[in-house]
Amino acid sequence: MRRETDSAELMSIGKLSQESGVHASTLRVWEARYQIITPVRTEGGARRYTRDDCLRLKWIKALADLGHKPRLLAPLSLDELKVELDSATGMNGGGSSAYASLQVGAFGATAWAKSFLSPPTFDIARDVRHVESLSDLEQHAVALDVVVIFTHGLQASLAKRIAELSSSHPDKRVMVIYEFSSAMALAELQRTGVAYLRYPVSPAEFSSRLKSLLTDREQATASKLPHFSPESLQAIIAEEHKILCECPKHLAQLLLSLHGFVEYSESCADDSPAEAMVHKKLREIATQSVLQLESGLKLALGNDHAFS
Repeated sequence: MRRETDSAELMSIGKLSQESGVHASTLRVWEARYQIITPVRTEGGARRYTRDDCLRLKWIKALADLGHKPRLLAPLSLDELKVELDSATGMNGGGSSAYASLQVGAFGATAWAKSFLSPPTFDIARDVRHVESLSDLEQHAVALDVVVIFTHGLQASLAKRIAELSSSHPDKRVMVIYEFSSAMALAELQRTGVAYLRYPVSPAEFSSRLKSLLTDREQATASKLPHFSPESLQAIIAEEHKILCECPKHLAQLLLSLHGFVEYSESCADDSPAEAMVHKKLREIATQSVLQLESGLKLALGNDHAFS
C-alpha cells in the first residue's frame, strides 16, 4: 500500500542513514526482517522515507545500543518507543537521555574525580569506571566512549602517554583536568586533539565542555558514514578496470564482507547488556575499518581513472 505524504518531505535511504545514524545495510535488514519502517516507493520504485521514519529509527537505534532487541521494538508506535526510551535512558533521574549509554573511564586525583563525575552536576552517563592506574585505563579503552584523566601536575611523559592513548583510539573523547603543566606537555595534547581544562574549574563547566565535545563527535560520526553502497561495490567488482592489478575489486570484496558482518552483528541475540555492548563496539570497529578501506578504494579508483 502506498502511503500518502508530501514528496517534498521525503528523503533517500542515504539521507536517512546519515540523519538517523543507522547504516544503510542495517536499514535494509531491519526493513526486510522486522518491518521496522515501510518506505514510500517512487514511480521508478526507489525507496523514500519520511521524517517520522527518521525519528523512529533514531529511537530504535538508541534502544538497540542499550541492549533492546530490534525485533521486539518493531511493533511499537512512536509514542510507545518514546516511553521505552525515556525509561531506558533514565529520564526519571539516571542520566541525560542523549548520553546515558556512554561508558566513561576515569583515572587520577580521586577527590577531583568524585566531585566532577557525581550527580546531580554530572548527568552525562550512569556508568563511570574508576581505575587505579593509567595502564588499566589503556587496557580498557576499547570498551570506553569517554576517558577523563585528573592530574595535579601534567608532566611531559604523562602527556605523551595520553596523546598515544588518544591516537590509538581516535573514536574516543579524551579530556584532561590539570593544575600545573609545561607548555610542551600542553602542545603534545593539542597535537592529538586531547581536550583539557585547568583547575580550578567548576563541575558544571566541566560537564558543559564534555557535552560540547560529545556533540562534535556525533556530528563527525554522521559525516563519516560509508559512501559506497553494497550495490555500488558489486558494480565495481563486475567492472573491467584499466589498470592491470585488481586492487579495486579486492577492496570492494573486503568492504562487502564488512557490510555483511555489520548486518550479521545487528541480528545477533543479546542476552545481557554486556553482550549488547560488545556487539556495539564490534560494529563501531567494523565501521572504522570500512572508512579506512573506502579511502583505499577511492585511491585505487583514482589511479584507475588516471590510466583511462
